[in-house]
Amino acid sequence: MVKTHRDLGRPGGLADVARTAALAVLALGALGCAELGVGGSGPEGAGGSLGYDAPITVQLHGVVAGVVGTGVLVENHSTEALENVEIVVNENAPSGGFRFRTPRVPAGSTQTYLSQVFRTADGASLDPLATQAGFFSVYADTPRGRGGWRGGYEDQQ
Repeated sequence: MVKTHRDLGRPGGLADVARTAALAVLALGALGCAELGVGGSGPEGAGGSLGYDAPITVQLHGVVAGVVGTGVLVENHSTEALENVEIVVNENAPSGGFRFRTPRVPAGSTQTYLSQVFRTADGASLDPLATQAGFFSVYADTPRGRGGWRGGYEDQQ
């Protein structure tokens, strides 16, 4: 039996079917968000981390990045571990820069990443011998919020 507009107000009519479908979509969406860690009040909050695409709300202190040989160095001199870290070389370039994401940079640590893991949106990898890497950005989740740092290695020495 095909339901029509006349069945909208009747129990089991189109309105009930639409309402049930909408509630199912909302429930599945909420379940998916909870499973993915979307939402919450902060990196340590009930919903999980802020994530790579969260807006920058605080400045990262004690963080520096630069090219060393054929790698990119990230120093975290702060007392805060950095989570969901994105490091960008030459972000202002037309390509959007060479990007690399790593889950964590511990407090008080120095991490070095091979330049080949840094890629543009079209897949080109960073070659420090062919590309002058003069500007760096580091974005990360901290207990204070999503933070950012921009500059050159010489800016922090």
